[in-house]
Amino acid sequence: MRKVLKVVGLVVAIALVCVSGLLAYGVGAWDRVVVSDVRHLNAPNDAASIARGEFLYRDALVCWSCHSDPAEPNPGSPPSGGREFNMMEVGPGFGMAWATNLTSDDETGLGAWSDGELARTIREGVDREGRLLFPIMESQMYQGLSDDDVLALIAYLRTIPPVKNATKPYAPTLAAKLLFTFMFKPMKHATEPVRGPPPGETVEYGRYLAWHVGMCVGCHTPRSPDDGQWDMTQPFAGGIFTIEEPTFGWTGSNLTPAEAGLGAWSEGQFLSLMREGTRPDRRVVIPAVMPWPSYAHWSDRDLKAVWKYLRTVAPVEHEVSPTRLARDAVAASGALRGRALFATYCVSCHGRDGAGTPYTDAVMKEVATEQDDEDLAIAIQDGSETMPGFAETLDEGQRKDAIAYIRTFAPYAGPPAAAAPMQGGEGGASGEK
Repeated sequence: MRKVLKVVGLVVAIALVCVSGLLAYGVGAWDRVVVSDVRHLNAPNDAASIARGEFLYRDALVCWSCHSDPAEPNPGSPPSGGREFNMMEVGPGFGMAWATNLTSDDETGLGAWSDGELARTIREGVDREGRLLFPIMESQMYQGLSDDDVLALIAYLRTIPPVKNATKPYAPTLAAKLLFTFMFKPMKHATEPVRGPPPGETVEYGRYLAWHVGMCVGCHTPRSPDDGQWDMTQPFAGGIFTIEEPTFGWTGSNLTPAEAGLGAWSEGQFLSLMREGTRPDRRVVIPAVMPWPSYAHWSDRDLKAVWKYLRTVAPVEHEVSPTRLARDAVAASGALRGRALFATYCVSCHGRDGAGTPYTDAVMKEVATEQDDEDLAIAIQDGSETMPGFAETLDEGQRKDAIAYIRTFAPYAGPPAAAAPMQGGEGGASGEK
């Protein structure tokens, strides 16, 4: 019996040593350099390339949604970084991360990076030194971006004025470190030129847009909450868990041509969703869930190409949990609920406290002072040429509460003053007799 206990004790001791060794290795090796080669690339500086890069940044890849100043999350705000990503409740808990500074500041931004280093980070998900990044940025999809598009994006980033803002480094948990060491693998290192298909209203070009430019596949494909990996056997079948935002929770919808997806939709209904943010039932999609204010700037050719491609995807009957509002947007009342609703549906276009964004021609905090509550209610209910109506999205009480919040930064000041009549000679305004 004593001999058996000694053997068991020896086995346990060896197991403990092995486990301790694995843990020590995992903790020590998680931020190792996994790739050192950098392609020699040079971003162009011509106006057409910079304009293409701005379109990619603002309306396609929507880089600003993560990298802009958290106090002003819109495409007109400099991408100085700092947005917090709390991943403590994702899977086993992966720690805390903060969006990086994309401005041209030499010390805290991208000013000192080479074009090749930037392209490698975008496509391969590694930092400047070649260490793996936690896959918040969907580099797995960016791998397919053409050289022309990657370099156009970099060309635009080079034009953004520097903003000195040192963002916090990633703070991983033990689980995250083990994941980096034993499960995350380096992506394929690009050594040859990457070319995209010719633009056109084709399935091939639609796939390029949906997978690599518009990033549709990232949000609309099942992704494991345990290790962050996508199930690419069911692309576009929709998400499998709810992502919690401060005022709402959402799951990527099913875009396959199944009954649970877009099977019953027409091309016209899809275009209305992408341009106006409205579903067939006229409910408005939350812009932060699907950035339709950005997609509204896409050409008919590109949107129709995406639609053509989505009709070729294998249908998957996967029901997705509907988007739901947080407690303040449902149970609260008055300006408190209005603030939550404004943050959910309005801030992407109108900016915080109605200060405006590049997506709007009029600044709400200015024009709303000239509209009484009835006029505002009609505008919210019916919409306009550039804003969808919310009659089927917000009930009358919610619309009233939204107005109550708007009045906190845009109190009604009365109708605009009428222009004073021109004074002429005896013959009237023209001076003729």
